[in-house]
Amino acid sequence: MGFKTLDPKTILIGLVIGFLLGASGIYVVNQSKISQLNKQVDALELQREQLNEVISSKQAIIDLQEDAFKAVEALQNEIQAKDTVIAESEKLIDEIVKEYNILNIVCARQTYRAEKALYLLHEHLPEYEPEDEPRAEFVSIFGDLSFTEWWELYKGPFEEWYQFVYP
Repeated sequence: MGFKTLDPKTILIGLVIGFLLGASGIYVVNQSKISQLNKQVDALELQREQLNEVISSKQAIIDLQEDAFKAVEALQNEIQAKDTVIAESEKLIDEIVKEYNILNIVCARQTYRAEKALYLLHEHLPEYEPEDEPRAEFVSIFGDLSFTEWWELYKGPFEEWYQFVYP
């Protein structure tokens, strides 16, 4: 058996064919890898888009929460302002009630004194008759009570004590 020598042309053609076959094999193998990588890239792009949508949704929720917090804070400030006004109003009402009570007592005392003075005037000048309706006897209403004693018995708003002065 002898070896035949191949001519360089055949060797060159064999090398080119071998190179082409190897290159096409590598190309096919690489093409499937590229195809898989393209699919992975597409899947990653889809995930990126979905994540961007989720991020946008979460940002919208955060913005709404911030708006809600601002609204709640504004309501709290408004409530505090109204509470302050209510507290000031309650103080004013307390002062007015105190002043009303003082005026009620002063009015009752003056009415008591006026009735006592009219009774004494009638007692000393029997011809004196008041121009309004005839009054009940002062002594029968007040007796010998001082104003303080009388007030302890009949104190209250004007509507309550007035009937005991002018029955």
